[in-house]
Amino acid sequence: MPTIKEVAALAGVSPTTVSYVLLDRKPVLPSTRARVVAAAQQLGYTPHGPAQALRTGRNRTLGLCVGLATNPTIGAIIQGASQRAYEAGYVLSVAISAHNPALERAHLSALTQQRAAALIVTPASGEATPYAELQRAGIAIVCVDSRPAGLEADLVAADHYQGALAATGHLLASGRRRVALLTIPTGLGSSAARLAGYREAHARAGLPVCEDLICAGLVSREHARAAVARLLAEPRPPDAVIAGGPPLTLGALACLHESGVAIPDDVALVGSGDVGWAPLAEPALSLVEVDGEALGRKAVEVALERIETSITQQPPRDFFLPIQFAARASSVGREERSTAPEGYVRRASPARLTQ
Repeated sequence: MPTIKEVAALAGVSPTTVSYVLLDRKPVLPSTRARVVAAAQQLGYTPHGPAQALRTGRNRTLGLCVGLATNPTIGAIIQGASQRAYEAGYVLSVAISAHNPALERAHLSALTQQRAAALIVTPASGEATPYAELQRAGIAIVCVDSRPAGLEADLVAADHYQGALAATGHLLASGRRRVALLTIPTGLGSSAARLAGYREAHARAGLPVCEDLICAGLVSREHARAAVARLLAEPRPPDAVIAGGPPLTLGALACLHESGVAIPDDVALVGSGDVGWAPLAEPALSLVEVDGEALGRKAVEVALERIETSITQQPPRDFFLPIQFAARASSVGREERSTAPEGYVRRASPARLTQ
């Protein structure tokens, strides 16, 4: 098995510098960090967790509990978190809650028994108590995407407010007047942020919100499919749909195709998330783009700051990663499509507003 000295020799640095990089103990120049990480990967070097735990008093494991690994954004979060944990000399232990609070509690309990140094969660509910109990036991909690009301924990999230504001504003500006919003349960922060952006876009356009077009509490492709089918059967169906997340995007798209609805002539569609196939859809899908890997990396960095630096006792912090809105054929009008060049995509990345 390769040693830290061999990594140092290959990277052209001292063993102490390798330790600084892999344990994230002190700042190191980005170029130096890159050489050390590349050398460690080339040699297959893995920090020895039990030995480090004896020296530092910490387990070199981070727990990550997410909703559904089949969600492309969640998969990207896992990928980003795993890579960043490895770079810092940690192992990532992943659990899947399937949006089931009871299953999530069981997973978090198991990760705690494994003495994980910190827990990163995409909360399965808006109830703060289970996470607060873990904090009282001395475990650092980092929430990704949303944070239960009243929980004093760091939050790392995509800027869903700005995403919904940009998408809704785009649809209203193109003449749509019955814009449906599909989102997850309203008790979760990302849903609240999407709703706030959706409402603000209507307010800026001087238009009322059609409350019957807000479909919350959806967590799966089938939920979204059923919600869109119900909306299409109404006497006044929507002329646009915004889907909050990859599963809801796929469900909405499937229902519109199955119903014979012309996109965007009858109903415009905007999806959201880390959806790599969006430009390949027919028509190409407009998207609120979320960088899942960046979310995962940032969540690990925030967790490491809590457990390895002097900020442990500081108040919780909010980190909103920027989004981009890409307008493609699924949401633009006939006139705009007829004058746009081939492969047209209009992007907007609005600045974060103080809320």
